Amino acid sequence: MSRRILMALVALSLLTAGCQVAQQLASGRIPSPSSLSSAVSDVKEVGEKVSEARKDLSPENEYFLGRAVSAGIASRAGCKLVEQEALDKGELGEATAYVSRVGNLVALAAMARDCGKRQEDGRCSDDRPAPVAGWHFALLPGEAINAYAAPGGFVFLTLGTVKAAASEDELAAVLAHEVAHVLRGHGIGSIKSARWADVVVTGAGKVAKQSGIPLARQVEAFGGSIDDIVGSLFTKGYSRGSEYEADKLAVQIAREAGYDPGALGRFLANLEKTEAKGSGGFKDTHPSAADRIKELGQAGKLAQAAPNATRSARFAQALQGLH
Repeated sequence: MSRRILMALVALSLLTAGCQVAQQLASGRIPSPSSLSSAVSDVKEVGEKVSEARKDLSPENEYFLGRAVSAGIASRAGCKLVEQEALDKGELGEATAYVSRVGNLVALAAMARDCGKRQEDGRCSDDRPAPVAGWHFALLPGEAINAYAAPGGFVFLTLGTVKAAASEDELAAVLAHEVAHVLRGHGIGSIKSARWADVVVTGAGKVAKQSGIPLARQVEAFGGSIDDIVGSLFTKGYSRGSEYEADKLAVQIAREAGYDPGALGRFLANLEKTEAKGSGGFKDTHPSAADRIKELGQAGKLAQAAPNATRSARFAQALQGLH
């Protein structure tokens, strides 16, 4: 098993570990006083340091915050990821491993892309630092087409999104869009506008400095703020400007990764047809597909590249058995 796949497996297991507390918070139930005793102390100290919370998140803080937000996202899916049985056995299911491989390829290309000006640490000037624990890709159950990007390199795709992709190139384009959200820190912008966002930012910094704290404790410490953030992701999504920026960057990332840069435009064109049939999914959390295609302009209208037999075969194999 490759190191990246092993890291993905560990991360996905950690996400579901925090679901019990996340569900309690989402439903309004309060965890026991004993489980919150240290959290209360942390929050009190956090309140004394709100002014520091306006500083940018460090990569370590962003990772811990992303884990807590991801636990909330997982709780919305009943704490059951696609191929959960394999995860429970300490394995990655075939589809999850496949999406992780494509996602990591896209993410590596994104961070190494030609962007002109770079900072001293090597990253593009407008990008967040690389996730300290790597990138993690998970599949959520459900036929609705949607995807979520949490800070710290956590990306979620619904099963319906994978099925809606007509090829690996289109799947890579969707993943590139979500990777772009993380690189440009769009989630952080959303978090700072949420209720108690300043407390969350400072709390993330405090938790990040403490080793060995379970994810459930982190979610408890963040309390209702995490629920607000997750609710925002599920109901409002990111701003239109952020979505358009992620689309344009996704086209560039796909090209850098060796995928067809016109794949995102084709995915959106097919999405536009399905949007007219109902609501939910991308329609609730993203600008309309028609608006996104218009904003992409020529980049979204590139001619389809010749099919790649190897990609077509592994894409079809990964999708076998998914339901």
